[in-house]
Amino acid sequence: MLDSSTADLMYQLEDRLRRLEQVAGVSHEEYLTDQALQDRVERNLQVAIQCCLDIGNRLLAAAGQPPPASYRDVFLTLGRLGALPPQLAGNLADMASFRNLLVHGYFKVDPTRVHEYLGELDQLREFARLAALMRDG
Repeated sequence: MLDSSTADLMYQLEDRLRRLEQVAGVSHEEYLTDQALQDRVERNLQVAIQCCLDIGNRLLAAAGQPPPASYRDVFLTLGRLGALPPQLAGNLADMASFRNLLVHGYFKVDPTRVHEYLGELDQLREFARLAALMRDG
């Protein structure tokens, strides 16, 4: 079992995924022409990925693992431990790198890549499902 603040992170993750899913069907062209939508998606992706990272760090700590060296390593370590399927761990590690770009590479964010991530929300949703099982198990 993990501490109760993990439930808050799970709630935030679910909320951000819900917000992203509301706009996931928007066309690439519409996305590129709507700056407010781009800002909304970027922020919600950033927070959703950060929630996954924070939950992952808590899961690793609960398993007695040392803190990972990088955000990518949160997911890769969970994969090595068998807590995540290897493919999912790799995809989430890529999302962690993308989160860093959203946070620190303001002028380097490719709106086309952000739009593509709207089609990959199932990766974050699967992490949430597996994390809930680990939390409750």
